[in-house]
Amino acid sequence: MRVVINDRPLRKPRTGVGQYVYQLLQALPAVAPQHRFVPFHFTYVARRPPDPQGPLPAPGGPIQGSRKPWFVRRLLQGSYEVLFNAVTAVARFDLYHEPNHIPMRWSGPTITTVHDLSALRFPHWHPADRVRWYEAEFERSLWQTDHFIAASWFTKSEMIRLLGVSPLRITVSYQAPRWQFWPRPPQACRQVLSALGIEPPYLLFVGTLEPRKNLPRVVEAYGLLPPRLRRRFRLVIVGGLGWSFDELLRSLHLAQAGESIRVTGFLDDERLACLYSACHALIWPSLYEGFGLPPLECMACGRPAVVSNAGSLPEVVAGAALKVDPQDVEAIASAMRWIMEDGALWVRLAERGLRRAGEFSWQRCAGEHLAVYERFRAG
Repeated sequence: MRVVINDRPLRKPRTGVGQYVYQLLQALPAVAPQHRFVPFHFTYVARRPPDPQGPLPAPGGPIQGSRKPWFVRRLLQGSYEVLFNAVTAVARFDLYHEPNHIPMRWSGPTITTVHDLSALRFPHWHPADRVRWYEAEFERSLWQTDHFIAASWFTKSEMIRLLGVSPLRITVSYQAPRWQFWPRPPQACRQVLSALGIEPPYLLFVGTLEPRKNLPRVVEAYGLLPPRLRRRFRLVIVGGLGWSFDELLRSLHLAQAGESIRVTGFLDDERLACLYSACHALIWPSLYEGFGLPPLECMACGRPAVVSNAGSLPEVVAGAALKVDPQDVEAIASAMRWIMEDGALWVRLAERGLRRAGEFSWQRCAGEHLAVYERFRAG
């Protein structure tokens, strides 16, 4: 079987969808060496193997946005789709997997991964051109797709309830922490932390700086903590800029006047694993997620997480994390304080989190994808 996979999300900087694609491309040949899985972009456009992450900003460098103007993105997407149609008209593929919500037009069997419905449910969290693209193309993807892979049962339930997709057309397949995320000893993290100007203990936030990640409320909640706790526990923010971040940057600039908040920008997995392993806890009250990898990654590194009680997060962390109302700043602040001051709770959540993270596997995820591929392959 020859499966063509749209690996365009692997371009840098790599977000959660890109990490999903990369891990899938690594795991699929191991579980099914008899089949061929072709990453389209890196085979026919870049003409080189995809690397784990590629060039990254220098440690502690400024965070920068890299979003191109909307008309440039649409032009590139249109050109890419023309090339895809030309190549697949000649090359013989048994199936096309689109890992990022909206498949390109193709007449053969199509599998589409839907991570969440945020662009349709909460359009104000997304750039206007992205929303227009979803509104114009998403309905077409519903009839083109033979079968969907949902990132969680939460996403599957939304697809059934809001889009009217039959549950028989949706398979849930969980993602997993990447292999780099395991508990690193303090001595292994010391050099990384020193280069970034970070000293434990600290609270950690990891994610693209954009509206639905709820970072302004995290910063506000942190500001409600007693001064003695802020002096002891810094807030470290890891992630590149998404969109609509002007207000967030202004609030961070004001908060950093007290030198209690550190913003690192985007980090590679090795450095990020050290930051997870050395943090006191991850603070991640995202407003809406279809899955949510950072809490699992942090728990895999042996550290507890505070997450929101919204979206897929209660399903993913189960009873292994502290859950809060993401709209309630005082509740977020109380959870921060609780995880700082209650040592018994900290140990209990760290142990539960490590066990819970161990229940997820990229090999299992790849096997579930393979079962869908083999069911819907051409012929």
